Amino acid sequence: MTEGVSNKRKNGIDVTVVLFFNKKRVPASIKVSEITLPLTRKIPGYLTGLSGHQRLEGLMFARQYADQNDLKMIVIDLVVEFEKPRYLKIMGYENLKDHDVFVVSRISKDFVGILANYWFNWIPKKAAQDIDWARPSDFIAHHPEYIPDLLHLDDFKHINIITFPVYTTFHDKPLTATAVRAGYSRIAKASARFHDIEVILDTPGSAE
Repeated sequence: MTEGVSNKRKNGIDVTVVLFFNKKRVPASIKVSEITLPLTRKIPGYLTGLSGHQRLEGLMFARQYADQNDLKMIVIDLVVEFEKPRYLKIMGYENLKDHDVFVVSRISKDFVGILANYWFNWIPKKAAQDIDWARPSDFIAHHPEYIPDLLHLDDFKHINIITFPVYTTFHDKPLTATAVRAGYSRIAKASARFHDIEVILDTPGSAE
């Protein structure tokens, strides 16, 4: 096995999508193609959910938000599969081409600089003045709407799954989230955690 690389070719990432509804208008069914985590800035064309060690913490903040606003919280658990072995060490830019999972918190300082340069060019200049460009938890978390622009670049087009810090509507600190393109075909499982709600896995090629 190559050093720093997982050889488990068929594996998945647990992703949790939190949704909020009026207590009198909770749907009987939910389509996976129509859900995403409520973010302060939307990511067009992407499904986003909580992931990593902050999932439980994020659910706690979401529960507090729901209680404070008299809303029903629905939790949808997904298993999102990747195709290539995951890189388990700190990723340099030169490693990117061999993997389809990109974890922003596990990249080199030089790689952070490359991302910061892209975001600096995309973010309106007035907003750019207040950003710490050394910290993805600042420039990406506040402006995740540019993730589609990143994944349209030639060196990033092969990336299927991206994990990054982001601000949600239910907490004032960045949380770890994972996003895939809407309609991603390797969502292996989808279910509602606490409620008897039908979750329809309607992405092409996906199967429960």
